[in-house]
Amino acid sequence: MSKITGNLNHDWELLLSKINNIAVKMILKSVTKPIEISSEKIVILFKDKSIAQKAEGYVNTPAFKDTIKDVFDTIPQVEIKY
Repeated sequence: MSKITGNLNHDWELLLSKINNIAVKMILKSVTKPIEISSEKIVILFKDKSIAQKAEGYVNTPAFKDTIKDVFDTIPQVEIKY
C-alpha cells in the first residue's frame, strides 16, 4: 500500500484515490489545490467559497476521517481555505 511521500502532488493523488464518494472525489479534483499535506496537517485551497463551505462539512464526517486515517495512520488537522 502506498503511503505519504512528501511529494505534494503524489500525496494528494493518493489521498483522492482513497475517497470512496465519487462526487466528493471529482469536486476535490476539479476545484481544489493542495497547499500542505503531512501527518499533522492537510491544507486545501478551494477556488469557490460556497464549495469550500460545503467541503468543511464533509471533512468532519467519519467517512473522510476514516479515509485520511487509512493514509496517515492518524487523523491530521484539515484546514480549508478559499
